[in-house]
Order: sequence, then structure tokens, then C-alpha cells
Amino acid sequence: MKRLLLLSVLQALPLMLFAGTLFETEKVVTDPFIGERGGFQSLFINPAGVAGESAFEISSRGGLRAKPDDVRLIATMTTLSQELQLDADTDFSLNSVERIGKDLSKLYDAGVINDALIDSLFNGTSLDPSSVNWKDRDAVEKAAQKLADNSSEQTILRNKVEKIFNEPESDEAKAFYNALPQNISMSTLVSGNMGFLIDGFGAGVYVQGAGDFNIDPSNRSFSLDSVHSELGVIAGGGFELFEGKLALGITGNYGVLARNSAPIPATDFESLINGPNSLLYGYSWGVDVGALWRPTPELGVGVVFNDVVGSTEVDYSRMANGYAGLFSSGAFFASKLDYKVTLDMDAGITWQPDWKVFVPRFSFDLYNVIGYAQDVIKYEDNFGEALNRSLGHMRFGANFTLFGILEAGAQYYNHYLSLGLGADLFILEVFGEVKVHDEVFKTRRFGQMPIGADVLVRLHF
Repeated sequence: MKRLLLLSVLQALPLMLFAGTLFETEKVVTDPFIGERGGFQSLFINPAGVAGESAFEISSRGGLRAKPDDVRLIATMTTLSQELQLDADTDFSLNSVERIGKDLSKLYDAGVINDALIDSLFNGTSLDPSSVNWKDRDAVEKAAQKLADNSSEQTILRNKVEKIFNEPESDEAKAFYNALPQNISMSTLVSGNMGFLIDGFGAGVYVQGAGDFNIDPSNRSFSLDSVHSELGVIAGGGFELFEGKLALGITGNYGVLARNSAPIPATDFESLINGPNSLLYGYSWGVDVGALWRPTPELGVGVVFNDVVGSTEVDYSRMANGYAGLFSSGAFFASKLDYKVTLDMDAGITWQPDWKVFVPRFSFDLYNVIGYAQDVIKYEDNFGEALNRSLGHMRFGANFTLFGILEAGAQYYNHYLSLGLGADLFILEVFGEVKVHDEVFKTRRFGQMPIGADVLVRLHF
């Protein structure tokens, strides 16, 4: 799992961009709403929300989207595949073997995997299902210790795993993939930004990346199927009118998009960084304008017109060697920008009373209003279909602050219910949240329902 987290960070570390292009469907509890003043972060949501604000901040966030059972399988398979990179004379570590055994034992006990899958990996070793009860975790742990102390058994396991991941037509690969329960996938997201505001105007850089790990039984493959990243800058601001009751704002951005040119095998994740022609590049730029009306000090009503002018090149027409081609691609596209009107609109309302000790904030946003209306007409939705489609465009949120330090929040957005807790200690904010797809309330099969988790760390001055 450590390698998965490292790879997730590597997807984004070389990349810096602003919001609103590839990842605009991702919203977390701590993101500002259209109708509120959210400091520097409002520059990405509604530029009118930064009017009169001054700030400097650095933030980073990591997230995971997957079914719990899939996370365990992918983490275990990653550990196995990475052990292949050790020298053949180097024994598997006891910790690795014990972790593999424990994780697979939990999945076996839950009925996610069966004897056929265990046999495809450990036949002929101390962990052979014919000689150890895989529902007895103590017995599995003892058998794993024997394997870790036996070089010949490790050779058997190493040869099996090598064929599984590198020889898809081998009998070992066929036995393993045929025993898998289904397509298994996991998505990771990482982001970070840094920027400043001075009297409502400022600039920043923003980094965001996403990767999809996938085990595909039908094609007998385990790979990082897709990696999408963005790099860019944002600048803009807002100003107040009518004694602060109305604020107007504008932002402009330019960013470089990147994605992998082909799935990356589990045994060669590092090729993403500098492999030959491993990434395809594109670009996105746009200008957003927003307004925020405060009829009372507690109530905010906002509207944003996205991409009043701008363009996005998603055909990824330039190929380069890993992230080394990032800056040359940025310069290449800067001289070839298209100018289009791809207008859409977001709107929202926020109520936040000015209480002293306990401060609540309730918000509702509606995103891509024009695009939503166009889809309803295009697909000839009836009332029920239009209502269901609207759930993908609505965001409901409730946030609470106690003593200006403790934070809690909840939101429903894009069919996910999120709950989070955190603390803001003067200049350092830490916030964690979990989310679950609304289908879990219908099927009640938690292990097979998409869930997510995000952690935010933010320095602000």
C-alpha cells in the first residue's frame, strides 16, 4: 500500500494547475460553496467570494475511491508484484508475507475469494490451502512465517507471481485470473495548491492528479490503466459594491493536461515518470466571472459563468517522455490556443449566522445549469429521469465550527454522502472525511459499494 500511495503522489507532484477543467466533478466537504466567501479557495469556485480578502496559503489533499474489497486485493497484488523487483537471492520480508497472508485471509473469510485463487498463488508452499485452514488467521500467520524462512518455497511463489503478471498466456496466469471475483479497480486522487490574496486580488498554482488501478480477469492484466494530471496557474480577484452587499469577480487560467499513452503494467509503474512516449499532453484555458449578493449579513447568493471564453484540447495531440515533457508541452500549446465560447453556469446559496461559539453554515449549489438543461432536452428525459439527472449537479452541505477550532461537516454530491471532522489550530488546518455511494443504502453490501476517503492539510496566514 505504501507504494500505491507513493505512486499517487508521483502522479501529481510535477504538476501544478488551477481548478475547473478535468476534475471539476470532484468536491470535498472543505471546498467553498458558490454563495460563500471562502478565502483563497474561492478563487477556484466563485471569484466574487475573494472580494476584500487577504491571505496566503499552502494546502495538499489525498483521496481514494474504491470498493473496500477491491482495495485489499489491489494492495496485496501490488505487494506481490513489487517483490519481483527484489534480487532473486533476496528473501521475501516476513512483514510482506504476513501482510499478504492476513489480507487474503480476511477476503477469504468474507467470501470474496475462494480456494481456487489461493491455490493459484500458494500451491506447493506452506500456505497451500490443502494444508492450512485459511479461515484460521493464526494458522495462516504461522504458515506465512514458514514460507518467509524457506527459500525454496519463495522461489516457487516468485515464479508463480512472475508468470501471473508477465506471462498472461501461462497456465499460472489463467488459473489466477479465472479465480478472481470480477473486475477490480481503485482510483486515487492527489492535489495541492499555493497562492495569495491582497485586498481581493491574487494568484496561485494548483496541482491535481488521478489514477485508476485495475485488475482485469478477462484480459489477465494488472495495470495502472489511466493517469490524468493538470498543471497551471490562476490569477484574478473580486471587488465590492454597494457597501459590500454585492461583489463581482473574474479569474483566468491556463494549464497543461497529461494522461498516459497506454496502460502501465504493475511491474513497471516507474516508467510513468520518464518512460519513452509514456504521456500524451493537452491544454485547457478559460475565463470565469462571478457575482455574490448578500441581501443580509447571514445570507449569500452566488452565480458563476464558467469559461465565458476559453478552450480545452482533450485529444492530447503531443506525446513526450514522461513528466520530463511537461514544460516543453506547456510552451508548445501556449502558442496554439483556440478561442471558443463554452459557457456554462453555476449557482448557489449559503446561510451562515454570525454566532460566537458555535457557527453553523448551510449551503446548496447547482452546477453546470446550462449543460444540465441541454442534456434533459437532448435525451428527452421525463420528469423522473430529469430529477435523477439533477442529483449529479446538486451539492448540499452543512458545516459547523466550535470555538473557532473544531470543525465538522457533511455533504451530498454526485451520489456520494460525505462526513468529515477536523481542527484549525491558528495557521494549521487538518481535516479528514469519508464518503459512501448512495447505492449502499439500497443493497447494504458495504464491501462491494464504492466508498472514498480524503485528507486535507492546509497552512494559512
